Amino acid sequence: MMRGEGTEIVGLEADRLGQAAAMLGRAFDDDPMSAYLFPDAANRQRKLAWSMGCMLRFAMDHGVVETTTAMDGLAAWIRSDLARLTGWQMLRCGMWAAPFRFGPGGWRRFSRMVRTTFAAQSRLPKQAHWYLMLLAVDPARQRGGLGTQLLRRGIERAERDGLPCRLETTTPRAKEFYEKHGFRVVLDVEIPGSGVTIWTMVRETGA
Repeated sequence: MMRGEGTEIVGLEADRLGQAAAMLGRAFDDDPMSAYLFPDAANRQRKLAWSMGCMLRFAMDHGVVETTTAMDGLAAWIRSDLARLTGWQMLRCGMWAAPFRFGPGGWRRFSRMVRTTFAAQSRLPKQAHWYLMLLAVDPARQRGGLGTQLLRRGIERAERDGLPCRLETTTPRAKEFYEKHGFRVVLDVEIPGSGVTIWTMVRETGA
């Protein structure tokens, strides 16, 4: 457990997964990727929360998921040489139901995003790293330093292991935030027909 700036950071417990997924749905509601995948704003948070729950189940089984006692921020990390989020793993963590949850159009857009992302990642050097799968702060708590606190904890873990960090982001604001913490863009790709750019960023040890 870590205390800082009035916030306790703890590991996510299974009985709080639904609460965490709902918070992620709120946090990513205005992300351009979310708007592309789920253009109907009325149903976006519900669909986001369901898909985020699948990702959290994988991260809790294979990585490190840290949140706060108030559930107002969360970071999920995977160490690449110990676990990989493949298409098969996505199905196993619950994404097999996505075609029914997202509808035909949503499933096509989601599949296009996954194919584009995996193809881009295949061009990167095969190097062990800590992968930041998710970092989010509840909209009511954003710009208060909580995201930095969660990110630094993961960076410190990677530094202890002597490994770089990697992530993807789709907003210029988030890109600038990560750059302030030593990340640099190593790859950018646009999902065909979406107008959404995915920036892959890496932070080397000691950056």
